[in-house]
Amino acid sequence: MKSVFDQQLEKKHAKAFRIPVLEELQLVTHIWLYIQGYLGMDYSLANDHATQTSNAISGLLDQSADALRTDFNQSYYLVFENLKQTNHRLLDGNGGLRNGLTS
Repeated sequence: MKSVFDQQLEKKHAKAFRIPVLEELQLVTHIWLYIQGYLGMDYSLANDHATQTSNAISGLLDQSADALRTDFNQSYYLVFENLKQTNHRLLDGNGGLRNGLTS
């Protein structure tokens, strides 16, 4: 559909046509992967979801499926890496809380 707009209209007019449901899907995908990272879920599950969504929408956007997948996975790692660093600062070497911290 996007390619028809691009072929038939000037670029500035073609950009005016958006597909809101795709924007919503992209937002929901970022949020879902962010939540998966927050919950410490396995990366392969997040990557599978990102791959499926990317493959489904790449033909409608001006991005490759791999670029979309990489962008989606950044949401997972954004929170996952921060949680890992926070947990490292809070825990002592034995898996317990550092002195002065209570659960």
